[in-house]
Amino acid sequence: ITDRNYEDDGITQSPMNTLRANKKQGQLPPRSTRTLLLCVLSVLKNCDDELLKKWLISLKPNRINTLISIIKLCVSCFEYHPATEKNKVTNRSAEKAEEAKLKLEAMFMNDKGMRGRHLKQASTDQMSGSRGFTRNLHTAKTKPAENEGIDDPANEEEASESLVCAETSIVTLDTIELLVESGSVAEGGHVNLSSPLVSKILDVILLMMSSNQSIYVMRLVFATQRSVITKFPHIIFEEETDQCSSLCYHLLRHCASSIKEVREEAIASIYLLMRQNYESVGSFSRVKIQLTIALSRLRSDSSDTRKCNDAFLKRSLITLQNYAENDKELASTRFPEQVKEVSKNLFMIMRDTVRMNEVKQDKDSAMRIDLMYRIAKGYQNSPALRITWLKSMAKEHGENDQKCEAAMCYVHAAALISEYMYMVEHQPSLPQGCIAFKQISPNVLQECAVMDDVLKPDEDGMCTGGEFSEKGITNLLRQSADLLMESNMYESVDKVYNLLSKIYLSRRNNYYLGGLHRNLHTAYEKMYHMGKKRQMGCYFRVAFYGEKFNDLNGVTMIYKEKPFTKLPEIAHRLQNMYYEQFGDDFEFISDSKRFDFDMIDSYRAYVQVTYVEPYFEQYEKKYRKEDFEYSYNVDRFYYSTPFTHSGSAHGAVGEQFKRVTVLTTEFSFPYVKNRLQVVDIKERVMTPKQWYQRRVR
Repeated sequence: ITDRNYEDDGITQSPMNTLRANKKQGQLPPRSTRTLLLCVLSVLKNCDDELLKKWLISLKPNRINTLISIIKLCVSCFEYHPATEKNKVTNRSAEKAEEAKLKLEAMFMNDKGMRGRHLKQASTDQMSGSRGFTRNLHTAKTKPAENEGIDDPANEEEASESLVCAETSIVTLDTIELLVESGSVAEGGHVNLSSPLVSKILDVILLMMSSNQSIYVMRLVFATQRSVITKFPHIIFEEETDQCSSLCYHLLRHCASSIKEVREEAIASIYLLMRQNYESVGSFSRVKIQLTIALSRLRSDSSDTRKCNDAFLKRSLITLQNYAENDKELASTRFPEQVKEVSKNLFMIMRDTVRMNEVKQDKDSAMRIDLMYRIAKGYQNSPALRITWLKSMAKEHGENDQKCEAAMCYVHAAALISEYMYMVEHQPSLPQGCIAFKQISPNVLQECAVMDDVLKPDEDGMCTGGEFSEKGITNLLRQSADLLMESNMYESVDKVYNLLSKIYLSRRNNYYLGGLHRNLHTAYEKMYHMGKKRQMGCYFRVAFYGEKFNDLNGVTMIYKEKPFTKLPEIAHRLQNMYYEQFGDDFEFISDSKRFDFDMIDSYRAYVQVTYVEPYFEQYEKKYRKEDFEYSYNVDRFYYSTPFTHSGSAHGAVGEQFKRVTVLTTEFSFPYVKNRLQVVDIKERVMTPKQWYQRRVR
């Protein structure tokens, strides 16, 4: 494997020189490549471990790097492809000559060593119909039918190929273990494995995780992965963000496997990864962030259930929580609680994504927005993914002609980018985090970074991409300003332009500054001419009752609708939508009286709609005089219900009472969604005298 002087043996040219010469002329044919790789595997397999270890210790880093590249090529070249997938692999017939097949069988079917016995047993199990090898570790097992005999040439070829793949993987893992063991020796003039070499070893392990492997081999792969991470934790937790991301992705993918043994190994590796990260830096924020990103990748093509089986992934997340609860060493720390939070967050993202796909064709746009909002909230610690979902929400709002809500989505995205850019590098021209956007909407403060979870956003790979730049912020702010202009929110346009003008001034961009001031001039002119004729929207209380609504049962929402929307209009729309969904099990409640839960059938669906108006205290009314102020930063609404002590709704003047109900929402309007949940309800009864005094005023 190393160069030497071959002239003493009568050889005029070294094999390595021959390879170099062939490389200059062009690449070797596939058959020759496979034959050479088989020779390497044969030497590594049959060489004495102690002798091989001494040889590895004597190698220079560049030679070790070459060896790792060779064994990585072996894993890729001899990957197992079941018969059902062979049509997808090009030029496989040329690569599988009969001569190479005979060499493989002669080399690997011997009884020498523990590996040979394991592989023969695996081959026998597969031929007898056991689940020795899989088409994909997270899909249904691939095995021949019971009536197919082992003398079938196709079965023999299948078994031979799977056997070679398993043997290649085991030889590779043995070599990695010896490399790690020999590279860890720092005395006697031996050199430690450097970070780049350990990273290359991890690349080989990740390649094996992504390849088709037997269950037995996958157990060995997971064991080697845990061993390498334990010996070199700094590679994953301090240096290589990309490898941490890839490792979390493959581990989470195997957590969704239909094979129990694979799931158990994968979730054990994830728990150990969290535990080591926590013990290294006091938190496992990097692993948590990368797991969230990995779930997004798995869910990106939710139609392919082979990539992410929700039922199996849910079982794995439950197992993860059990590991944390039973870990006595860390029972007194916040680690078990944090593991539980991560598991819950991953499950909620997975559940909401599934529901999102189910309601894509429904007419309930408010539910789609709610699900997108919850998914975006689940990615709170992954800003790039949250921005993606905020943009998706803006697009959905735009299709529904909800321009103000779409503008708020862009404002929140810009605030989130500013927050993380401020953490990475302070730039005076850019907004100083979310606090700078408070003047546009106080809701943006929820985009503040969680400092306990986000320690090094630039190193954790969270602030990569074109959005995390000055250009990204300005594009989002300009989009929001245009939408606010279209929705007659001219005062908010001014506040957005205040942020933009600072950026343009610092860059001395007079062209954009001129356009900005022209737009402001237009906005103020429209404000002057429209006067008090502006309409920002109408608000309605919508209450849901009945178990058919699932998590909406007993929930009250405030809907923001287009200007001039009347109560019969929204009532008719909701009535048709839910009747189409529930049929005769749906009932619409037209009045605003109190709902008696004891008088309803819990298995039916009920919806109650009431017109509401923004509610302000007396001191607030002093500065809320314009239409914009009446509809901006509003989180309290009220409606009144007439009643008499006799039981009827209306009566004589002296008997007429009013029940005023004040509702407080979780956030203020306008927001990134057009309906907000009511979090507080207060009632007060007005006597006939108080009511008529108020009407006179």
